[in-house]
Amino acid sequence: MRFIENRVTLFSVLGLTAIFAMTELSIMFILPSFQLTRPFQAVLDALLLSAVLVPILCYYIKKRDRAEEGLWASEERARHIFNGAGNAMRVIDRDFNVVESNHAMIKLSDISDYKIRGMKCYDHLEGKLCHTEDCMLKQILRGEKRIETVMYKETPDGRKIPMHVVATPLFRKGVIIGVIESFTDLTDLKKKDDALKESEARYRDLVSGMNEGLIAVDEKGYITFVNPKLCELIEYSHDELIGSHITDFFDEENRQILRSELENHAMGNNSQCELTWRTKTGKMIPTLMSSSPIFTNGVYQGSYGVITDLSRVKEAETLYRTVLDAASRSKVGFALVQDIDGIEAKHVYVNDYYCELTGYTREELSQISAHEIVHPSMRDIVVDRYRRKMRGEDLPRYNEIEFVKRNGETVTVGLNSAVATYNNKPAFIYYLTDNTLEKQMRDELKRAKEEAESANRAKSEFLANMSHEIRTPMNAVIGFSDLLLSIVTDRQQRDYLESIKTAAGNLLTLINDILDLSKIEAGRIEIQYEAVDPVQLLNEVKQVFELKISEKGLRFMIDVESDLPSLMLDETRLRQVIFNLVGNAVKFTEEGYIKITVETERRRREALDLRIMVEDTGIGIPKDQVDRIFESFTQQEGQSARKYGGTGLGLAISKRLVELMNGEISVTSRVGEGSTFTILLRDVKIIAKRRPPKEREDQTIDLTRVSFESASVLVVDDAEDNRTLVREWLSRAGLDVLEAEDGEEALRLARESCPDLILMDLKMPKMDGYEALKRLKSDPMTRKIPVIALTASVGSMVESEIENAGFNGYIPKPFKIPDLMKKLSEHLSYAEKETPRKGEEIAHHREELRFEEIEGLDELIDRLRTEIAPRIEELSGAMEMDEIEEFARDLDELARKYKAEGLSKYAEILHDCAESFDVTGVKNSFNKFTEIMGELRRIQEERG
Repeated sequence: MRFIENRVTLFSVLGLTAIFAMTELSIMFILPSFQLTRPFQAVLDALLLSAVLVPILCYYIKKRDRAEEGLWASEERARHIFNGAGNAMRVIDRDFNVVESNHAMIKLSDISDYKIRGMKCYDHLEGKLCHTEDCMLKQILRGEKRIETVMYKETPDGRKIPMHVVATPLFRKGVIIGVIESFTDLTDLKKKDDALKESEARYRDLVSGMNEGLIAVDEKGYITFVNPKLCELIEYSHDELIGSHITDFFDEENRQILRSELENHAMGNNSQCELTWRTKTGKMIPTLMSSSPIFTNGVYQGSYGVITDLSRVKEAETLYRTVLDAASRSKVGFALVQDIDGIEAKHVYVNDYYCELTGYTREELSQISAHEIVHPSMRDIVVDRYRRKMRGEDLPRYNEIEFVKRNGETVTVGLNSAVATYNNKPAFIYYLTDNTLEKQMRDELKRAKEEAESANRAKSEFLANMSHEIRTPMNAVIGFSDLLLSIVTDRQQRDYLESIKTAAGNLLTLINDILDLSKIEAGRIEIQYEAVDPVQLLNEVKQVFELKISEKGLRFMIDVESDLPSLMLDETRLRQVIFNLVGNAVKFTEEGYIKITVETERRRREALDLRIMVEDTGIGIPKDQVDRIFESFTQQEGQSARKYGGTGLGLAISKRLVELMNGEISVTSRVGEGSTFTILLRDVKIIAKRRPPKEREDQTIDLTRVSFESASVLVVDDAEDNRTLVREWLSRAGLDVLEAEDGEEALRLARESCPDLILMDLKMPKMDGYEALKRLKSDPMTRKIPVIALTASVGSMVESEIENAGFNGYIPKPFKIPDLMKKLSEHLSYAEKETPRKGEEIAHHREELRFEEIEGLDELIDRLRTEIAPRIEELSGAMEMDEIEEFARDLDELARKYKAEGLSKYAEILHDCAESFDVTGVKNSFNKFTEIMGELRRIQEERG
C-alpha cells in the first residue's frame, strides 16, 4: 500500500513538471514575442525542475514512510499496553459513548468488546456521580485534570465489588475529545487494609499485654513512647511520662549508668544493665533493661528498651541466700551432686552438717563421688536407685543408709533425695539427718502423744468422776433436806432447810451446765434420735411461756407448715435449744411480738432440711457482738446482769447441740429492732405418719396420798447416808427395807429374803452393780426380782450400758423423792387418794390464808407491790423452776418477818408446785397473787 502511494506521488510530480513545460510552450505560441528557441528552453527548464523536485520528493516520501512506520509502531505499543494493563480501562468520547475498552474491562464487564463499543458509559458501569453535575466526564470537560471516586460493580450473585476509578482527559491536537477511565478492584486492597489494621491491633495488644515494660527515647533522652506495663510498674500515667527525660526517674548513681548506656547507643552498641527506678510514690523498683539504638539513614534517632521487673527475682535471691545460709547452718546434711568430669554423683555443694556427718572437708568432698562414702554393703543399692531416679523413675523413700566416715567409723543416717537441675543439667540433692536426733524426736513425739492421750483420758475420767463424786453427796444433801422438810414444822427451821435445798439445787444446775458443755467439747454427748411431732413440741413451748408473754403484753405466734410430718429428732436436745432461744426472746423483749416459724427446704421422699426461726422485737444485738454471744460465759456488752441475769452458757450449749444434730445456728439482729435466731437441721429423716399427741403424765407423787401394799425393798449402796435416806422415805411409805453395802452382801440377802424390788448402786467395792445384776439374773431364785439402778453417772453411754445390762430402769442421783416414788410405783402395788392440785390449794384452803394478825401491814403491802410483784411478772415468763423455788423462799422469809401466816402458806404452796415442776400449779399460784393483794388492801382499809 505504502509502495503504491509513493509511486503515485512520484508520477504526480512528473506530471506537474510536464504540465509546467506544456504551459510554458503554450505561452510561447500565444505570445509571439517569445522566441522559437523557447520550446527547447521550456523542455530544458522542465527537466531541470524535475531534477530538483524528484530528489526532494523522494526524501520526503522516505521520511514520511519512516514517520508512518514509527506512528504505527507507537500505536501498536499503546494498544498493547492498553489491552495488557492489569486495571480495567475504557475510553469515553464527549457524548458519553464507550469507544474503547481493554481486555480487563471486558472481563470485568463480562460483555464482549463489540457490544461495549457504542454503549453509554452509565449504561455500561453506573456510578454515584452519573447523571449529576459531578459526572467525571463533565468535570474533565470543565477543566479538571484528574478525578477519583469509588464505584461498586454488582456481580450476578449479588455481591458488590468496590472499584477505585481514576478519570483523566484524552486530547487530540490540544482539544479534549473524551476521557480515559481506569478501574482498580479494591477487594484485595481492603483485605490488605483489614489485615494491616488487624496486625496493628495485635501489635497494640501485644505491647499492652506484655509483662515487660517498653520505652523509647529520642536522641536527647526524652521519652517518646511507653507501654501500659511500664506505667503500672513505676506508677506514672502515660501523659506524665511522654516528654519527660528518662533520667528524671532515677537517683544519681543510676543516672550515671543510664547516661553511659545512651552514649553507647549513639555509637551503635546494644546494652543490658540493671537499673533501679524511683516510682511516683517513692518506692525503688529493681529492673533489668535491655536496649538498642535506633538509626535512620545512618543517623542516630534514639533508643528503645525492654524493662523487666526484678522485684520477685531479688526477693527470690534473698530467699535463696537465706535458705542456703540456713541450710549451711542447719542440722540436716545437704549435698548437691552431679555427673561431672566422668565422676558419677560428684559433690558440687555440701553444707557444714554434711561435712560433720561424713567427717570430710568441703575440698575433699568436691573431688569424690557421693557413692564412695556409702558403706560397701549398701553401695550397689544406692547407685542403682540414683541411676533409676535420674532416669525419672518414681521410687519410694529409702529411710536409712550407712556412711563410712573419713576416720572409718560407720554412721547410720536418715536419707531423702530429689532430682534437680543445675547449670541446665540433671543433678541430685541428698538430705541427711542423724538418726540419733530423729529417733529422739520420734520418742519425744510418741511420749507427747501418749501424754496428750493420757491427759484426755484423765479429763474424761475426771468429768465422769466429778459427775459421780459430786452427785453422790448432793443426793444426800437434797434428799435429807426433803426428808427433814416433811418432818420439821418450825418455820425458821424449814427456812434453813429450804435454803440448803435451794443452794444445792442451784449448785447442781450450774454443775450440770458446765458438765454438759465439757462433755460436748469432749465429744461425750450422743444424739438420741426418735420420732418427734414438731407441732406438739412447739405447743408445749407455747404452754410454758404463754403466761409471761401475756403478762408482758406481747404477741406470741407460731407459723408451721400445714403438712409438716413427724421427724427423727433428739427431742430432749431440740427442746433444750428452743427453750433457751424463746426464754431469751421473752427476757429481752418488752413490746411487740415473739414468733416461731418452722419451714422445710429440699424436701425429698425420705428426708428434708428443717429450718426453725425464733424472731423477736427486743433490744437487739450490736453487729460487732453477734459472733461473741455464742462463746462460753459470754454476754452482750452493756447488758444488765442484774436485770437479765444468766451465766452466758445457754447459747454456747445451744450452738454445740445444734451442730451435733448436723445443723447450724445463726443470728441476724439490729439494735433496737430485734433479733432472729435460725436453726437449720440438714437431712432430717421423715416418719411416714405423725405421732399421736403424747399425753403429759403427772410425774409427781405426793407421799401423803400414796399407800404401798406390803412389800420389801433391798437397798444396795456403799454410801451409808444414801441407804439411810432411801430407808427413811420408803419406811414412811409403808415399805420394809433391807440394806446391803456391796454386791456380795446383796446377793446373799436377795437369796435369803427374796425382796419385791432391789435398788442397786452401780459403783461399789468388792462387787459392782453390773456383776451383781448378772449373778442375780443367772440365779433361778432371784432372776425375776426387778432391779432398778441408782447412779450418779449420767449420759447416753451410761443409759445404754444400764439398758444393755438388763436393769429394769434407773434413777439418777441426786434423785427427787417424787421420781423415786414414781419408779417404785411402776413395780409395786399402791393406792393413791384424790386431792386437789397444789395450785388449787389456795382456793381450797382460803380460810387458812389469814392476814388479820399482820404487823406493819402498810409497809408489807408496799414491799409486795414494789419488790414481789415485779419478780412474779419476770418469773412467770421463763418458768424456770429453780428460780421460782428461790423466790418462794424469799417470799416466805418476808411473810414471817411481818407475821403474815396466810402469805407464808401461799409461799409454801408455790414452792411445792415449783419443786414438783407443776407448771399449771405455778400459774394458778401466780394468778392468785392479785387476790391476795386485794385481800390485804381490804384489811388495810378496815384498819383505817
